[in-house]
Amino acid sequence: MPKKSKSLELRDFLYLLMSSALLAFAVAAFSAPNNIVPTGVTGLATLIYASFGIPIGMTVLIVNVFLIFAQTKLVGAKTAKKTIFVIVLSSIMTDFLMKVVQIPAATNDINLATLYGSVLTGLGIGLAFKAGGTTGGTDIINQILQVKAKVPLSYSMLLSNSVVLAFTGFKFGMSGVLYSLIYLFISSKILDVTIEGMTVFRTVFVISNEAERIGTAIVEELRRGATCLDGRGIYSGKNVGFLVTAIKKGELPALQTLIYSFDPKAFVIVNESRQVLGTGFSKLQDEVRFNFDEVSLAEYQAMRAQKEEQKEQTSKQESEKPLLNH
Repeated sequence: MPKKSKSLELRDFLYLLMSSALLAFAVAAFSAPNNIVPTGVTGLATLIYASFGIPIGMTVLIVNVFLIFAQTKLVGAKTAKKTIFVIVLSSIMTDFLMKVVQIPAATNDINLATLYGSVLTGLGIGLAFKAGGTTGGTDIINQILQVKAKVPLSYSMLLSNSVVLAFTGFKFGMSGVLYSLIYLFISSKILDVTIEGMTVFRTVFVISNEAERIGTAIVEELRRGATCLDGRGIYSGKNVGFLVTAIKKGELPALQTLIYSFDPKAFVIVNESRQVLGTGFSKLQDEVRFNFDEVSLAEYQAMRAQKEEQKEQTSKQESEKPLLNH
């Protein structure tokens, strides 16, 4: 059974620590002082704080404890150690900053607060995901609805966010709803960038009769991998070489020059890639977050195989129904 390296475990811990700190600071210094309501449980806790003065961190912690308990009973999830760590630490940090340290608002400009608060929130959630955890809240609700009620994830997310937005509108009016939507949009974009990385890679497809020689040159001169396939032109009906490679953005001019030197008439397609994993780039094993202390790889593969078998049986039963009715 594979084990994670000590350096990887340390990196996960640092990610979770930074995630908790960023989430707490975003609430204490930006969203809460300016009555900005994020979506999810944090947004609900912000509304309760604005209405009754109950600490945000305490509300988030209590609600998430209930949700994790429900998740364990209804879905049968393994103990989410990393998720619990982020929930507890970020909740404690939030109330510590707001009630003990009484940190002042970083800005009283609601536009700046929305911008910077959402950026920190998206980064914090993204770091938790990269470490193999989550920030709990509506993610758990969405999972329960998906598994037990067969509600599509997109519908459950829309429903949970709509409930918070409805209460936001009741408390702070339409302007509060609009700021919440901006907060949600920016934080989700930062979350994507944090998980997938900035767009610094290019996937290049080359169609050429010199594809084999071009691929060899890519390996020898650019030190990048390349895969060559046999293809056939639909219009000409002739066999052609099809080459695919992944490079960093700055290597594109060198690759274009290399291709031109072999075949000035080559057909080249360049796509943006958010992430490239494998030899010469980030290691797949460093990006995959799988807690082998909780579930072994063999158990995970067995669960996946069982799900595939269930799908095949369901499909077979559906295909036999018309025959039985007939």
